[in-house]
Amino acid sequence: MANCGNRKSRRQSSKRCFLFRLSHQELSKVVIVNSNLKSFSLVYIRVPALESEAQWRNDPVLSIVGMRQYVDWRPLRHLDARMPTVREQIERFCDKVVEALREPWVSPEERRVEAARLAEEEWQRTEAANQAEEEKRRAAAARRAEEEKRRAKEVRLRAEAAGQAEEEKQPAEAARQAEEEKQPAEAARQAEEEKQPAEAARQAEEESRRAGLARQKRWFEWAQQQKIAATILAIFILVGVAGIVAYSYYATEAARQAEQQKQQTEAARQAEEEKQQAEAARRAAEVHAQAQWQTYTKASTQSGLPHDFVRALAGGADGALWVGTEGGGLARLDNDGRWRTYSFASTRGFLPDDSVQALAGGADGALWVGTDGGLARLDKDGRWQTYRKASTQGGLPHDSVQALAGGADGALWVGTYGGLARLNRDGRWQTYSKASTQGGLPSDDVNALAGGADGALWVGSYGGLARLNRDGRWQTYSKASTQGGLPDGRVFALAGGADGALWVGTERGLARLNREGYAAQ
Repeated sequence: MANCGNRKSRRQSSKRCFLFRLSHQELSKVVIVNSNLKSFSLVYIRVPALESEAQWRNDPVLSIVGMRQYVDWRPLRHLDARMPTVREQIERFCDKVVEALREPWVSPEERRVEAARLAEEEWQRTEAANQAEEEKRRAAAARRAEEEKRRAKEVRLRAEAAGQAEEEKQPAEAARQAEEEKQPAEAARQAEEEKQPAEAARQAEEESRRAGLARQKRWFEWAQQQKIAATILAIFILVGVAGIVAYSYYATEAARQAEQQKQQTEAARQAEEEKQQAEAARRAAEVHAQAQWQTYTKASTQSGLPHDFVRALAGGADGALWVGTEGGGLARLDNDGRWRTYSFASTRGFLPDDSVQALAGGADGALWVGTDGGLARLDKDGRWQTYRKASTQGGLPHDSVQALAGGADGALWVGTYGGLARLNRDGRWQTYSKASTQGGLPSDDVNALAGGADGALWVGSYGGLARLNRDGRWQTYSKASTQGGLPDGRVFALAGGADGALWVGTERGLARLNREGYAAQ
């Protein structure tokens, strides 16, 4: 293991150097990548053929590997990575890598073009040298022919001169003949000596041409080996990718099987619950057959009713009954007598609180649930939505929802401990308080809501009764203003009669307001 950088830089940053080999096109280049990991591994593999530099430099494949060995790690592999010697070698290694990165990169296509160009230049040089050698040989032959012609002429002239002076130079005839016999041999020797340098030059040129062709052949062999190495690298990469894909597939399959097993377990649990609820329904049916009254408690329903304190009721569009309890959450009694329960825990917090204080059915078949911790909506498909004062940015005046009522236009009216709110169908909120209505709302503690036959809204509060007309006007009713017609100012329940009258439940009695009583106002 080894770290890059000096002691000071390691204290200032936890980043470390990683080294990766690049593809065959970049040969000896190495990328240095910073990482949050603290160290990296140096893997040493002994290759005997690389231990002799004279051997690997003459081999076209080993020379590629040998040139990439920037540092000889063999003497260091058994040393502590914190030793100064090891750190100096690592810094030297990084410096050499940086130098290699600064070298211009040449693509394989550019290398092939450059090789073709060099081969063409080599061929042209060889051809020019051959032509020069041929011209040189021709010039030498012409010189030799001229020399022989000249010598033959000299011989002829000397022979003529000798014929004329034969009688005069009898004593020198023997010497002249010996000289003439010697001259052809000397001329042949000189011609041979002149031919030898030209032949040596021709042979040297031929050797040079052969050496160039050999270099070109070695270069092409090296390029072919590089291509093979690139192919092998690509195969390794494909094998790695295939391994990753296979691992992902098996991991996904394992997750799917786990999920399937979980669903089967959940289905078995639900089947058991349904069985229990069916038994409870059977018992309830037996009780119903024995008496006109049916009583449902937590004990008699085997906890189908989560709590005996029932605070709110609402009928479902499919004929089921929704029951809100104090501290036990929400329950549903289906037409077949089976119970379903919903609590803060079982809904993972979508039911804001187990104290359910108000229930109302929506026009689209959804159920609105008012709790002591906020408002919730349960869609027909089982999805939950939760509304709190914080999440609605004050659109819901208070998290304690005490009354709910549906508007004629599909809106939802919400009575809370902190005022009245209206949730429009487009998701916008409107709030009403005693201060904002200038006393039209008698109190911010809203206990009951009821829709009027004419589309108005009746509001029962801790400070009296109020009516919000469709034109936005408020009408207020108190014990004093009704001259005792309203028994008490604390209104806890409201209900509309079939004839349009309004029934009002207070802390001190029940009152009925005829339709004529409010229509006249």
